[in-house]
Amino acid sequence: MKHVRTPVLGTVLLFTACSGPQEAKTPPQAPTPPAVRPSGSPAATVRAFLTWYLQHQDTLNSLPVVPGLLDEDTTQVYAVDFQAVEDYVRLLQRSGTVSPLYLQAHRRYFQQCADSLRAHPQTDGFIEGLNYDHILYTQAGDIQTQFVLRSQPTRVTVGADTAQVVYRFTETQTSEGPPLAFSLAVEQGRWMITAVRPQQ
Repeated sequence: MKHVRTPVLGTVLLFTACSGPQEAKTPPQAPTPPAVRPSGSPAATVRAFLTWYLQHQDTLNSLPVVPGLLDEDTTQVYAVDFQAVEDYVRLLQRSGTVSPLYLQAHRRYFQQCADSLRAHPQTDGFIEGLNYDHILYTQAGDIQTQFVLRSQPTRVTVGADTAQVVYRFTETQTSEGPPLAFSLAVEQGRWMITAVRPQQ
């Protein structure tokens, strides 16, 4: 098996496009509440996801997304196995707490990694973007998951059908990863995670 050295993880940021302001033709209206009150709460959904992830992260992270990493043949060029990516996405979906939007973001992420490997072929060493836990943006996934589960959200913002749950950590806390913002939306009467992003 190839020995892969992992560098210190830098800050990883995912950006989403925002539409510009548009002129309103009618006076602003108050947001319409969902027809059915969503079950549970955004914070409870995030906690349920983290609890599930703690139990399944070893299985997720052991999937051969890049089979060459497990091959002793150091001449094999690294490539992303998209069947393993689909196994990864399906397993995440079984948590019952993440939306199709979040799952599609993972597909795009692995596609970007595959494009990078084609542009810059590798046969050894770590793979940029796949050398850390990209659920919580850390190199200590199990430790950080437990840490966040023991923590309380710093801020919970709830709208009519969207919400955000933010975790920030003080200098005295032994966090192994960056602050996190969980975005959620109401889907079929339930709060579902649509994105997880590291914060500055």
